[in-house]
Formats: sequence, structure tokens, C-alpha cells
Amino acid sequence: MCDGQQQLVVDAGPQGADTAGHGHADALSIALNSRKRSLLTDPGTFEYVGAHGDRDRFRGSRAHNTLVADGSDQALPRGPFSWSTVPAVKAEGWISGENFDLFVGSHDGYRCLPNPLLHRRYIFFRKKHFWLVRDQVIGMGRYQLEQFWHFPPGLSSSHGNGSIVAESGVQLWVLPLENQGWAEETLQDEWSPAYGRKERSATLRFSKSAVLPAEFSTLVMPCSAKGAEDSPRFVRANESNERAEGAIHAYLCKSAGVDHYMVFAERGRWTFGQWSSDAAFLYWSDAGAKDGRLLICCDASYVEANHKRIITSKENFLRCELTTTEEGVHMVSSAENVVIDEREFRLAISQNEGNSETCSGVEKK
Repeated sequence: MCDGQQQLVVDAGPQGADTAGHGHADALSIALNSRKRSLLTDPGTFEYVGAHGDRDRFRGSRAHNTLVADGSDQALPRGPFSWSTVPAVKAEGWISGENFDLFVGSHDGYRCLPNPLLHRRYIFFRKKHFWLVRDQVIGMGRYQLEQFWHFPPGLSSSHGNGSIVAESGVQLWVLPLENQGWAEETLQDEWSPAYGRKERSATLRFSKSAVLPAEFSTLVMPCSAKGAEDSPRFVRANESNERAEGAIHAYLCKSAGVDHYMVFAERGRWTFGQWSSDAAFLYWSDAGAKDGRLLICCDASYVEANHKRIITSKENFLRCELTTTEEGVHMVSSAENVVIDEREFRLAISQNEGNSETCSGVEKK
């Protein structure tokens, strides 16, 4: 996921060939670079053999930017160059648009626990703005869940609010969803820049004892520390509707005077505030956005606002993006048969401007 200055890499492939001897237990881990500076990093290897367990520690799941269940590794080592179990990792979906990227992947590395569970990770990249990382843990029973964020030397946590400040003048926000109930702490850790070397570094750890199914969402936002903006906010925009048909999870990121709404939905029709759709994912930003008012929808056949059709298609399309410009409405779509109503789109977005409270309720259609 890249927009020219920022790049995020997701590990969503096999752990390795044959015995995966050089692989790590890092399914769905991410690494982030911004303006040629590493902000979220892989721990490295350090050594292949040794008497202090560093081989397994550096290749273990807790050493990577992923989610861990009950302190277990996603793969169980068997000697320094093989594993007794490895996870089946699946890239379930990948959509790349003009203004966004959307990824979803899963792995079954915790199938050997007493109650097997599946880890699924969604990553939404609003280009030039932020990443939303949404972790789902699907299964039964109570587990201790942890999410780790590893930083290279030179970065440290400040104020206990997810703010990470780099010496080079790059600021990184790693914000858990407000009122999510997860504990937060900064750990002293180690990073290996080259074989046989290790340096002190910082790791941000979120944790909670949770009854499954559970989910945990985090906002990752790099920006310039010079004249840095006030802390962005990341909040739940609705109360979860747990019924299978029409269930949605809606989030709001408030940053630099712009409201960014994101809705993840199960199959079926749903209504949220003024919006109705059958989209699996919907995003919109208000009129404060510097690059215009924007609507994104994925895996949908229609979108309505205030019971007026904005987007219509005879068949489901993979993605559609609408952006307001001085000349009109710019549309980018994966399908040719998508029809839009420019007037209703402009009206819907303008009515939403500065009116966050209109999007606080959910009903099933």
C-alpha cells in the first residue's frame, strides 16, 4: 500500500518454502515507511543458533506487528531451521483505487489452541491520510489477546496516548479505538539491524482478556512533527448491531478538521444515518477534505442517501469512487454499468458537513 511518500507492507503469504527454515511466525504483520524513514519495523534475525533463546524470540509472533492469542506463536518451532506447525495464510481480498487501498486476509495459526480461533485483519488505507487496522478474532471461549507495534531505535512513546515521535521530525499516531477497553503499555525491546547485532528499541503493546468473537481496531497516522496538529480522534460511530443480516461496524476518524467515516458490513442491506446500501465497505469524508468531498464503496450494487439513489448498478461492482471537483463529480469505477446521480451526491455530502451527530444510529432494513 503506497501513495508515493508512505508505504505499508502486509505479510500475507506462506511462511516459507519447504520447512520454512528462514521464515518467521509473522502472518498478517505489517511494516511502515514514511518519507524514507522506517516507523513500524520487522525485528530482524539477530542469530541462527545460540544459548539464550534469541533465535525463537526474534522469529516469534510477539516480535512482529500482528495480533497474538494467549501468548502463543502462530507457528511452533522445531529446531532453528524448521517448524512443527505453520499457519495457512490467505489474502482474502485486495482492492486498489484512486484514493484508497483495502486489504483483508486471515490465518489459522491458532488452530492448535484448546478452542481453535481464526485471526482476520482488514487494512483500509485512505491515501495521504491514515491506515485503519481492524483485527477480528473468530472462535469461542476467553483468550488473552495482544497487539504489538514495534519501532526502530530513535522512536519512543509519549504521554501514553499512542503518540510516537521520531527524532527525524516525523510523528506517528498509533491510536486504539476510544473506549475499547484494551490496556496500553510501552515495552523496552530489541531490534536487530544486521546479523549478530541488536539495539534497544520501543514496542507499544495493547492487551485485553476477551470473550470471542472479539475485534480490535487501531488508527495508524504518520505526519510531520513540525507544527504537528492536535491529536486525532478515533471513535466508534455506532453501536454494533450483532444480527447477521445488516450488521455493521462504523468508525469515525476526526483529524485536522476533517471527519472520515468508515463502515464495514456483513452481507445484506443496511442503514446508517442518512446512508443505505448493500456495500461490504463504505467510506465518506466531509467538505473539509482538501482533496474534495469523497465517497468510496466496495462490493455493492447501490448506495442511497436520504432514500435517494446516488449509485446504481444492475450487478455488484468491486469499487466505485465519487469525488467533487470544480467541474462536477469525478467517478472512478471497476464496472462500466454504474450510474450516478451527481445532484443527490452533492446534496448528501453537503448535508453531512459538520453534522457528525446525524450518523449515530443504526437500523436494519
